[in-house]
Parts: sequence; structure tokens; C-alpha cells
Amino acid sequence: MYCHVGAFYPPDGIDHGSNKEGDDDNLLTLVLVKKQGNWLLTAAQNTVVRASAQPNNPVGKVSLPEPFDPVKLVDR
Repeated sequence: MYCHVGAFYPPDGIDHGSNKEGDDDNLLTLVLVKKQGNWLLTAAQNTVVRASAQPNNPVGKVSLPEPFDPVKLVDR
């Protein structure tokens, strides 16, 4: 899932001038397993997509996927 995480200020939520995080695009990978009719989250990985790293991408210019739309989810 491609998503955007807005700015946040750890650890207490207060801007101390040097603790700003986020305000980045992210690529979120979720692994779900269906057991006994229920979907269970079994693994997750979040990777920050940094535009400043693009010149060092060995694959070259990579197009980004469409942002996640939960309306398009199909339960199988």
C-alpha cells in the first residue's frame, strides 16, 4: 500500500524544534492470512519513500503505485 504519513513529533507529540518525523510517502507491506473465516495480520513492513534517494536507485526511475483505496478491496 502506498500512503502518506503526515508530520508527527515523538516522543510526546510536542514540537521541540528538532524532533519532527514523518511528512513522507511510505510503502506499506501487509501479510494477512485467512484462518477459520477471519483475516489475521501476520506481518508488516513500512518503508519510507524518499525523493532525495531517487538518484541512487539502481533500478532507475520507478513509477509509484496508486494510493491505497479500501473501497476497491475484495474479500475472497
